[in-house]
Amino acid sequence: MASLATSPHFLALTANCTTVVYDFNTKLAKKLIVQDGCPNEGSGIVCSSFSDCGRYFVVCYKKVLRVFGVRDWGLVIEKNLLKAASQVTFIPGGEGIVIADKTGDVYSYSTDVGGSEKLLLGHLSLVLDVLVTRDKKYIITCDRDEKIRISCYPNAYNIHGYCLGHEEFVSSIHLLPHNPKYLVSCSGDGTIRIWDYCELIEVLKYDCSRDADIPDNGSQPPAITHMTVFELTSNSSILVVLVANFNGALVYLITSEGQDIKCAFKQIIKTHNTPWNLINSSGKLWFIVRDFKKYLISYEWSDSLGFVLSQDSEAIVLQWSTMDIAQQMDYIFRSSENQIGQLYKRKFDNVKEYLDKKRARLETKATTTI
Repeated sequence: MASLATSPHFLALTANCTTVVYDFNTKLAKKLIVQDGCPNEGSGIVCSSFSDCGRYFVVCYKKVLRVFGVRDWGLVIEKNLLKAASQVTFIPGGEGIVIADKTGDVYSYSTDVGGSEKLLLGHLSLVLDVLVTRDKKYIITCDRDEKIRISCYPNAYNIHGYCLGHEEFVSSIHLLPHNPKYLVSCSGDGTIRIWDYCELIEVLKYDCSRDADIPDNGSQPPAITHMTVFELTSNSSILVVLVANFNGALVYLITSEGQDIKCAFKQIIKTHNTPWNLINSSGKLWFIVRDFKKYLISYEWSDSLGFVLSQDSEAIVLQWSTMDIAQQMDYIFRSSENQIGQLYKRKFDNVKEYLDKKRARLETKATTTI
């Protein structure tokens, strides 16, 4: 898989075990090796993040964790994980790293050399996203089983409660930037929901399927695969979501006046192919698109026009083209066609099989009696 991460000064794209970084200030690119002897395959889960303090960049590929110092891009920490990571983020202030793995366990790691790991909590299914609140009071996780769990931090064995309501896997969670009292979530059920996570109350539900021009297949709603959100004003934020099998993104305006939360559809961003991932940096959107030649595109926010296409990505792709990243992206696109479909729960109907066996048993018994 591929992962995007950004900070005020850098943009990083990781494909398989190769990371390429672009410096917005110097306009130069650099290649990092996440794992030696990188195979040409697209099956490994990749996740990455910059610390909010601006000092560290972390990337996980399969069972390898590497932390780089962004000043000289030297390797600070390298660890072998017990299980493959599904998501990674920093504790606010950069004092530690939180990693969720494919088995549902969540660990914390110190950014100090020689620091130990600590098991924080566990889910019974795949954890898809994790965050630590700004005040460091809670760690919030979401999983494949429709649950959003609010746990106390750092003593996560104290569970504050659950935000329940989604009907499919919860793919992403974010704190509302202009009012971090609220949590935004998106799901495979095609909805975005806003929660007062301290009170464990759902305050808004919005069905995005009506805004995406996708034919209803009758079995599954269009899944929201990724989202990003940034503050627009002191009482509003812009939310952008990706919908599975949709060539573009949906843009929403989230406003809050006291206890009143509203969500309004603003715009459809059309892309030349299906977006794979997205991230924002100071109002600029960066997309990974299923096109190994033009795999990175960007849009800038305009108060009068909404998001408009930017040409910044072309210079970045030109520099990255010498670093073997396009080939890695091609492997990923060809080997990861239906990963979202694997997150839906499989439904089994064994009633017919039971009735057929019962009928055969009764027929056999009747024949024996005669």
